[in-house]
Amino acid sequence: MDEQDRPSKTQRKREVESLQAMGAELVSLSREILESFDLPTDLAEAVAEAKRIKQHSALRRQLQFIGKVMRNIDPEPIRQRLQDLRKPSRRSVKLMHEAETWRDSLINKSTSISEFTCQFPRADADEIRDLIVACRNEITKDSKKSYRKLFKLISETLSSEENTN
Repeated sequence: MDEQDRPSKTQRKREVESLQAMGAELVSLSREILESFDLPTDLAEAVAEAKRIKQHSALRRQLQFIGKVMRNIDPEPIRQRLQDLRKPSRRSVKLMHEAETWRDSLINKSTSISEFTCQFPRADADEIRDLIVACRNEITKDSKKSYRKLFKLISETLSSEENTN
């Protein structure tokens, strides 16, 4: 092999660090999600061992070992699967935007609470009303606690309605 055909030492180091980072991401996943990855046995065992390790330096060595194990397999399917897990689903993004729209229109009085409760009968109208009043009082303050609570309540209502339909 010609010297020009080989990757540089820096490039090889980046690849190794990338595999270690991917291994760390695998370690952070729940057991159920990991099982769906269909990892090779030696990699699955190394990841399971890393999940049990609590000491920082031992975990770092185990992540290096996971990176070494990953050099012997094709990491692309795992990389692609991890990217898919990071992307929010279209449905969740749509729900978030819809909740923001409802929240803003309720606070700005362009939509009434009765309209919201007619469309979403399971919604707690009293709690929504209280949060709207609190949001209107907080508009000039730095704290947006009620604003976030209202958003959370609306998004939970929207997602529960969507799950029942």
